[in-house]
Amino acid sequence: MLNKILLLICSVAMATTSFAQKKFSKESFELIQLNDNGNTIKVPAQRTEIRFDYKGKAINGNVGCNNFFGKLTMPKHHNKKGNIQIEAIGSTKMYCDNMQIEDATFKLLKQADNFKRKGNKLLLRKGRKVLMELRRKG
Repeated sequence: MLNKILLLICSVAMATTSFAQKKFSKESFELIQLNDNGNTIKVPAQRTEIRFDYKGKAINGNVGCNNFFGKLTMPKHHNKKGNIQIEAIGSTKMYCDNMQIEDATFKLLKQADNFKRKGNKLLLRKGRKVLMELRRKG
């Protein structure tokens, strides 16, 4: 009987751990605001999506015009604060009327060196300066 109880406890613990890992393996956010050299750029309600794939060490999405992709290093992604490095950003090359948001997004993604979580929001920062504000989708 004791063996069955221990087996049940181990099974529940493994399932919980597996769920927690899946929960944080990928996340999707919409872009709310950019802070570029003292200029605050509010992102209009449009179809933006930035996806973080922690296990695959990748970032990709679309911020209004072109699809983009890049390399993501986020060693402490389970913490509320952690280090982040986004590099090797590439994108499709369509031209759209307003490229300001897209250009600023790619520039700021490369500058981010840490992040902070606040509820359903993710703040990408350089030092203590907030570069981008994102809201979790779904």
